[in-house]
Amino acid sequence: MRWALALLLVLLPSGLLAGGPVIKEIRVEGGATVTEETVEYYLGVGVGDSLDEAAIAKNFHRFWESGLLEDLKVEVEDLPDGNVRLVVTVKERAKVTEYEFKGNKKIATSTLKEKLDTAGISLRRNVPLRQSEINRIRRTILDEYAKEGYLSASVEPVQENVGPNQVKVTFVIDEGAKVRISEIRFEGNQVFSDARLRRAMKKIKERSFLRPWGKKIIWNQENWGEDSENLKKLYLNHGYKDVVIGEPRVELVAKNPDAPTQAKKKFTTVVTIPVQEGRQYRMASLKIEGATVFEEEKLRKLYEVKLGSIYNYSQVEAGNEAVRTLYQSKGYIYAYTSQILRTREGSEDELDVVIQVFEGDRWRLGRLEFSGNTKTQDKVLRREFRLFEGDFMNMTAFKRSLFKVNQLGYFKLTEDPVSFDFDQENRLVNVTIKGQEVGRTDIQFGAGYSELDRFFLQFMFNTRNFMGRGETLGVAVQSGTRADTYSLSFSEPYFLDKRMFIGGSIYKTSYDLLTQNRDAKGLSAVWGVSVGDFGTFSLSYGFEDVFAKFAVVRTVPAGGEPRAPHRRPLPPPYPGMPAPNLYFEEASGVTSAITPAFGYDSRDDPFDPNQGLSYFARIRTAGGVL
Repeated sequence: MRWALALLLVLLPSGLLAGGPVIKEIRVEGGATVTEETVEYYLGVGVGDSLDEAAIAKNFHRFWESGLLEDLKVEVEDLPDGNVRLVVTVKERAKVTEYEFKGNKKIATSTLKEKLDTAGISLRRNVPLRQSEINRIRRTILDEYAKEGYLSASVEPVQENVGPNQVKVTFVIDEGAKVRISEIRFEGNQVFSDARLRRAMKKIKERSFLRPWGKKIIWNQENWGEDSENLKKLYLNHGYKDVVIGEPRVELVAKNPDAPTQAKKKFTTVVTIPVQEGRQYRMASLKIEGATVFEEEKLRKLYEVKLGSIYNYSQVEAGNEAVRTLYQSKGYIYAYTSQILRTREGSEDELDVVIQVFEGDRWRLGRLEFSGNTKTQDKVLRREFRLFEGDFMNMTAFKRSLFKVNQLGYFKLTEDPVSFDFDQENRLVNVTIKGQEVGRTDIQFGAGYSELDRFFLQFMFNTRNFMGRGETLGVAVQSGTRADTYSLSFSEPYFLDKRMFIGGSIYKTSYDLLTQNRDAKGLSAVWGVSVGDFGTFSLSYGFEDVFAKFAVVRTVPAGGEPRAPHRRPLPPPYPGMPAPNLYFEEASGVTSAITPAFGYDSRDDPFDPNQGLSYFARIRTAGGVL
């Protein structure tokens, strides 16, 4: 006789059969890979064990949730000797032997697999097929296409039997075309027009004649997150503190709905955004709570608001930012503020704005260390800091110091450049600045020939970080048939370890181009000091000694005067030739000059800037007493 275990559990109390019938046999029906050992592992019973229906019932769910089976039934069959046989009937899930993607051209298969892996989905082979996992893969692929603007893409998983209890899963993808936003609508807005609200959205725009392409006219959920805040801020800045920006409805509209493919259907997107505006409020009062370090009146002056006017969120938040900056510049690095809006009692349209200040503890800078400077000396980086170990942690000066370090150009800060280690007991912040060396040394060798210079050799060496000390050294040599140039320059940006720089250069040049000769030699020296964080004032002196000679005649008729300049005359003697001093004109002289200058450079990188301003002005004075 065979009876179902589930019925037994209903009719008999738990544990009634403990010490009763013994399981003499376990028989598996319908299984290809599920064996007696598999059953014993998941159900927790084996041949020779007493029949314990409570334990089997408890482990039944564990067996089912293993994902190995599509159907599971456990039955008990009585044996003549009073013991039982356990009969387990199963229908195994097919195992996936291969995953394939078809139809994807815009997004490569490797990219899809990376996105699936990022979502925590592993395309494992020879594992039981789960429909929930197939649906999850399908949704992830659709989400990825939606992020790229292919909102009309479709994904159809197709299962193909490739062997006994084995399937191959192919995801057939119809990518369609990028779906652009044809219209953005608003519902419930009375204060602002649709056009005004659309202008407030910075990341998402309608397609128009002036904007036929671009990422902004493609719907993206991440961009909507930012634009929903932009819409809310517009209302908050005009006193509507209770505004609610609802979740938009994104509708696909097909121009050719009966077309055979998604691309030919020519979808566009219509976005409808619901708005609940609420009431407009005025600002009746501004109160600051929790401030003990600074007087309330001093903090209140940082808020450029007018009581009685329409409440403006951004104006209040700008004051909050000024308060936080003030605290953080004094070492209260955890200080923060929040604004609480309270409707004034007895008034329907007035707000009492309460600023709550959390000051926190005051911290000092502990150790300041650098990581990644394999060549640059710590001293060179440390001197750019406007904050010293033991000082109160001025976050304004700290951020400016980071900018100055990056501005050097030869030590580039990493994407996450600062590591903080807090010493809670001593209220110290130990800081490690992370960066990497950037090669700023140029060495060039060259040789060439030109019609003007003929053959020449050249060598140049230039570095902005000589020996890791931040000094600049330059050497240039060019020697050839007609011209020679030699120069040497050097500058020290922190002379005597102070914010004062010195530098100098010497040079010598000479060339002979048949019709003209020039020899020059000179030197220069510069001294300067830093002005503020980005300015410099300098005073330089230059000295140059020049001798030049150039031809003034080409031919001289017998007994005539020189004429037709630009070429060296034929050498004498010729009858009637003028004196040799008429063949050339000579010039020589010494120039001594002083040049005061002012420069400003707030660029974030001197070689590859992304932001900042740079300008330079100078006046050169020569002659007279010089």
